[in-house]
Amino acid sequence: MSRQQVTHREATGLIRARARALQRPLSTLRAQAQGGGLITPSGYLTHCGATYDLTPTCACVRRCTPELHCRACRGTGQA
Repeated sequence: MSRQQVTHREATGLIRARARALQRPLSTLRAQAQGGGLITPSGYLTHCGATYDLTPTCACVRRCTPELHCRACRGTGQA
């Protein structure tokens, strides 16, 4: 899977599900997705202009948490 555009509705659903899982405010995770990216079960969600993109996560990501000492992504989870 390479970079894939997702609709605003799908992106909001992914952000909402992650906010529930982490028990964090929706606004905080939405800002994180827009600011740099958010690791979701479906991939790495980023906001670019008016669209959201979903890219695969690094192989080190387990249960939406990257391995902090991964040499491939340096702990970011991005592929």
